[in-house]
Amino acid sequence: MAATYLISNYETNLLGIGFNFAYITGISMLIVFIASFVLFGKERIKESKSKK
Repeated sequence: MAATYLISNYETNLLGIGFNFAYITGISMLIVFIASFVLFGKERIKESKSKK
């Protein structure tokens, strides 16, 4: 989150171009979060199936 804030702050104050590169770090954080949630969920499903 700090990287996203710093990139956004740098671009709005210094560059002024239309595309905000802070979106890239934010989107990548969401992708990593979703991937870790899916992987953790798969492990939980495997554990629950093996206990039955």
